[in-house]
Amino acid sequence: MTTKADDIAQHYQRSKGAIATDPARRQDLLILLGCPNFQNPKADQISCFIEMLTLRQVQRDAVVVLALLKCLKILSRKSSNRSAVGNEGVCALLMNLSPSLNTAISAEGSSVLLNICYEPSNVAFLLRTPGVQMLIDFLAEEDPELQANAAGAIQSVCFLPDGREHVLELDGVQALLARLSSSHANVVIRASGAVHNLSSEEGAIELMRDIASLRLLANELLALMLPSTNA
Repeated sequence: MTTKADDIAQHYQRSKGAIATDPARRQDLLILLGCPNFQNPKADQISCFIEMLTLRQVQRDAVVVLALLKCLKILSRKSSNRSAVGNEGVCALLMNLSPSLNTAISAEGSSVLLNICYEPSNVAFLLRTPGVQMLIDFLAEEDPELQANAAGAIQSVCFLPDGREHVLELDGVQALLARLSSSHANVVIRASGAVHNLSSEEGAIELMRDIASLRLLANELLALMLPSTNA
């Protein structure tokens, strides 16, 4: 029995080179990409998703790029698929995020990075690219979903010692602390998680000794944990 990911891979192989130029084949691809049924314990054929993201024609089509990233976000929840992403997959993601066609693509791509960075080998390669700096820069954008997903990806990166050191070198601590004052709960939760992971680095602790920042963190976490007193 084939999975939806297998169906997409087969469609891509049949339509290779014509996805972005043939309206009918593009529409067929979007229908497949929009199907939510990706439940399958086995590894999926994600190489086709990665290859599509490297095509110049596809990179100019915001609708297709966003649909591909949404699928990769789902598929990358599986360990076997995260392991299969590899250096080529990380590069393909970054091609579509720096710069991205729109904020939605940046947010979705950050969410994919959040998932694939559970895999140490993906983090190791990401640290050799401008990817982490890109995520830190996303924290300064106005869109709260983008901020939250970028902070979540940084949190994944900071699970590893090399990741924490890299974020510290790029002044990521200050960018994360600035997001603790956000009015959006998910932004605060993700930024707090990244700060927590960073707290095991001596250099980060020195930066976080700023009393105002620590007080802000405590107040925001308290507000999230306690029920609202509004009528």
